[in-house]
Amino acid sequence: MSPLLRRVVTRILVAVVTLAPAVVMSTQSPTMVLESTAGAGARAAAPTLTAPATADAGAKVRLRGRAPARSTVALQRQQAGRWVALGKARASTKGAWSTRVRFPAAGPTKVRAVVAGRASKVRTVVVYAWLDLARQPKLISAAFEDLPLSIGGEVLPHSIQGFNVNPDGDLLYLVWRTDRHCTDLRLRVGFLDDERSQADLNETIQGYAAGFDAADDAVAGTPVLVATWTDPVDVALGGLATADRIGLVWSVSDTDAATDRLSEGIGRPQARCDVASLPSIRADDVPPLGV
Repeated sequence: MSPLLRRVVTRILVAVVTLAPAVVMSTQSPTMVLESTAGAGARAAAPTLTAPATADAGAKVRLRGRAPARSTVALQRQQAGRWVALGKARASTKGAWSTRVRFPAAGPTKVRAVVAGRASKVRTVVVYAWLDLARQPKLISAAFEDLPLSIGGEVLPHSIQGFNVNPDGDLLYLVWRTDRHCTDLRLRVGFLDDERSQADLNETIQGYAAGFDAADDAVAGTPVLVATWTDPVDVALGGLATADRIGLVWSVSDTDAATDRLSEGIGRPQARCDVASLPSIRADDVPPLGV
């Protein structure tokens, strides 16, 4: 080999040896970067959660969302500032999950979904419950409160019994302050079953239920309802979401000397509210009531 050819070959070999590590690194580096990026993406994945705006305490409601395939999703609700268990679900192979849960108490409730320490966005569900109004703060005329009463052949707990001391009958009124926390009212009105021996077919109980706003305007109400000895009245009133107070007015009509002590039975009055208890009420909170 001539000296000139030998020098050319030597330079080519040196160049190959010098470039070889760079070629290997350049082929490996993209793979390493891609693997690192994929791992970070998997760790950053968090579940999603869709929840209804409202729910009723004790009733099942559906929660749903997405999560890593086949992962276990823990559902949690906030209670006294702490996250406590609400339920769990299993994500499908496509990452969808769905389950039904029950909220135990009234009030706005924060919920979230958690997978492997990663939490979804927090959602708020407004939970409603039926409150026994006989056990809530109220303004009331002459009556016995929070006792079981048999009306229309059914014993109803947490009821209210009015009584009449005047031959012309007394007005029984009840008022609760709701501050727009309640949506519906339900109760039964009628004569007490154990007073049937004093029955006078002319006797009736007449009255109504209504919700009032802060300006004392009625936002919802029933017509004047009439309960007889044989037929109590089951009252169901909605449209109270904008009411600041709920009022009831009832009175025994056509009383005479033989029946002037008959009672109005208000069977288990309840309101559907998003709070666990109603606020206190003052005498000047009474709206204009009358029959």
